[in-house]
Formats: sequence, structure tokens, C-alpha cells
Amino acid sequence: MNIASQIDDLVTKVRALQPRFDDASATYRKDTPQLQSAKFDPSFWCTNAYGNGLIRIRQFIEQNFVYVETMGLLAVTRYIIELSIWLNLFRVDRRYGLVYYRVLLDTQHRFFVATERHILREIALLKDLDVTDSQAVEAMIQEYKVSPEKQGDPQEMMRRAEKVADEKAARKFSIYADQAKTHGYGFQAHLVETKALPDVRQRIDALNSEIDLFDRTVPAEIRDLVPKKWNWREMAKKVGMDAEYDYVYSYVSKLLHATPASLTTDQKNLEVDEIYILLRYIHVKMLDILDLTR
Repeated sequence: MNIASQIDDLVTKVRALQPRFDDASATYRKDTPQLQSAKFDPSFWCTNAYGNGLIRIRQFIEQNFVYVETMGLLAVTRYIIELSIWLNLFRVDRRYGLVYYRVLLDTQHRFFVATERHILREIALLKDLDVTDSQAVEAMIQEYKVSPEKQGDPQEMMRRAEKVADEKAARKFSIYADQAKTHGYGFQAHLVETKALPDVRQRIDALNSEIDLFDRTVPAEIRDLVPKKWNWREMAKKVGMDAEYDYVYSYVSKLLHATPASLTTDQKNLEVDEIYILLRYIHVKMLDILDLTR
């Protein structure tokens, strides 16, 4: 069997696993306890991670194995090995279920803090664009007063003046710029400042309370398991997956990250033998994950 046929065979085998992941994920969704009554139970978070991981793999099979392409294959491989590390941590020590919860809180907290910072930048940008818009319109009005016969249609002049701020906004990363074209930049800044910003700050306060409650409630020996900074290789080593991690990540990083090695190369896609190796790895790890769920 040539390499192309071997790849097709592996893709068929991976796709054939989808019903098993459907059945397994359905089992984990049954009789799930309420979060508030179970959030300090490590088994709850182990089950939560298993169930959601199985659902995600099922989605990967649906979306990434009809046509196999480099970036999709690399992303699935990375997700598979990271999920495997978590599931093996749970197998070795169920207390890592609470580590998972603490890492989840930290990740959510970092996200909303970053969102708050971006919203503050957006507010400043929108206010600046409002000034730009007002200045452009005022300049157009003055030009029209001086020589109306040279300026042409006033409505067309107004559209040109408004485009000054719109073009400036287009060169910036802005979540709210399109809405501002309807509401006006000044009013959009007001909406973001009075609606979006308080909501994000409320989420940050709630997460701060959750983190504080965790640190006051969970025993010290579990808190000590939570790393100051998450390091995948260190976690892989705890479950005997460090050699596997090093080998697989060398392929993943080869093209997935914008490093000099991935940019300054003629090879922009995986070779067929590399595709075969990663597909074989994915298939084996999917079978391992199904075994772990039992």
C-alpha cells in the first residue's frame, strides 16, 4: 500500500470513530450535577473536562477530516496532545480536577482583564474619531462658506468629510467602529463606556470572588499543585508524556507558529510522510482517549 492509500485509510479510520465519540460524550452529559453544589468536587471537573473534550473531538472529526489540510491537521494534533495531558493528569491524581478549575478561573480572569484594557482603548479611540469627524465637518463647512460655487453638492461634501474618520477607523482594530458609523463616534463611545465596560468589570469582580473563595476553601496540598504559570512540557512530564510532547510539538511548531523557521522556508505545507505520521498519532490518541473515558 502506497503512502497516499495509507493516508486515506487512516482518515477513514478516524472518521469511523465519530459514533463512538457521540456515544461517549452523551454518557458524560447524563446526570451532571449543578455547578454551585459541585464546584469544589474534583470529580465534577474531571467529568466536565472529559465530556467537553469528547464533544470537541467529535466536532474536529466532522470538520477537519473530509478534506485534510496542513493547518487543520496541526491544530487538531496540538489539541489532542494537550487534552491527553489533562486526562492523564486526572487519571494519575483526581485532585487535578480542582487544578483544572483554578486554571479555568485564571484563564477567564485574564481574558476579561484583557477585554477591559481593550475597551478602554476603544473608548479613547472612539472619542478621538469623534473629534476627527467634527473637525472634518467643520472644515467642510468653512470651505463651503468661502466658495460655495467651487465645492459642489453639499451632501457629497458631507459624505467626504465623514469618510475622513471612517478611513482612520478602518486602519485601527476596533470592535465597535461599524456600529459607530450608525450611532456616531461620540455616542458609541458613550454606549461602550456605560454599557460594555461596567459589564466586563462586573465579570472581573465575580471572578476575583471565585478565585478568593477557591483559595480559602481548597486545602493547601491542592493549591500547591496549581503551577504559577502553566507549562505544557512540565505537565507532560508528570504523566510520562514528555518525549511524546517534544516529538509531536516539533512538527506542530514547524508550520503553526510564525517563527523564522516557519517563515523562511520553501516548505509551507506538511510533506505526505509527515501527514501520515500525524494522522497515525491522532488516530492512536483518539483511541487512548476513548479508553481513558471508560
